[in-house]
Amino acid sequence: MPTTVNDLLAWWPVAVALLVYAGVAVAAWVAVRRLLPPRRCRAVPWTGLELVAALFLIYFFWVPLFYSVVLETGLGERLYGPDVVALVKVGKDDPDSKLAQTRVGMLVTVIAFPFQVLTILLLLGFGSGTRPYQLGLTANRAGDNVLLGFLAWLVLTPLVLALFGLVRWVLTHLTPGGVSDHPFTQVGEDGLLTAGELALMVFAAIVAAPVLEELIFRGLLQRWLSRRWWGGHVAMGAALLVALPYKSSQSIAPALFVLALVPGYMWAFGKGCSPSAAAVCGTSLLFAAVHSFAWPSPVALFVLALGLGWLAERTQSLVGPIVLHALFNGVACVQLIWEM
Repeated sequence: MPTTVNDLLAWWPVAVALLVYAGVAVAAWVAVRRLLPPRRCRAVPWTGLELVAALFLIYFFWVPLFYSVVLETGLGERLYGPDVVALVKVGKDDPDSKLAQTRVGMLVTVIAFPFQVLTILLLLGFGSGTRPYQLGLTANRAGDNVLLGFLAWLVLTPLVLALFGLVRWVLTHLTPGGVSDHPFTQVGEDGLLTAGELALMVFAAIVAAPVLEELIFRGLLQRWLSRRWWGGHVAMGAALLVALPYKSSQSIAPALFVLALVPGYMWAFGKGCSPSAAAVCGTSLLFAAVHSFAWPSPVALFVLALGLGWLAERTQSLVGPIVLHALFNGVACVQLIWEM
């Protein structure tokens, strides 16, 4: 009996935390419901060709271009030293090379960021006359949308982090070696970051990634796919293709995760009165699959992405999702800096 009482007492902080979270989540959700605007639907004038061209330039032009600039002009050697630049050129399968690539990649991410954003705005603007507000970049109800992003962060962050911790704990015990940390975490644990690199990491995490990823996934992709009945199917197929190259402990865990969600997606597709639900689900899974390099983070990020997608669709604005995304990444940054 004493053992049973002691066991129960050991769990009281968890019970208190759950009660506090439940209270905060309920209050935040009530506030969210009151702040939501009337439902509306903005035009999506950009074409599929413009979408493909924008994605190509964002991922396969600007990033390789600035990698070449940093490595071949001597800028990388002046900033990082010749040893780091030499490691970058060794190959992606070498652990030290991966760390060096991540360090240089943080600089490339920050440099490429404004060019990637301008690519979307200018390409779609000149190509189809797309206005920024049609992508969700609007100041209309900005204050309410900022508050909605903050409230959604209060609701989702504990849930997403708890899910990630649970899945990571299970995989660590079932498949040793089947868990891979985010490159930023690996670099932070390596202990080689300078103050300047830490600033680049924080900027990339809480500014560049939220703005660019929300503009791509929720603004460019989700809005375009939600106007087509087959849009969600395309997103699901793209998620599987993206997940296949990533392997965790010589398995195809990311791809299996995508396949495991197909029944749920088909339910959303069948129940939805418009293609929007399927597009949100498919785009959210694609967003999660893109992060398969840090397995099992896609499992938890899928839940976060559903919240981001729903908020973008419901408000027809990217302000709330960007705020939610930035605050969520901010928590990860604080945790990483705390553990360094």
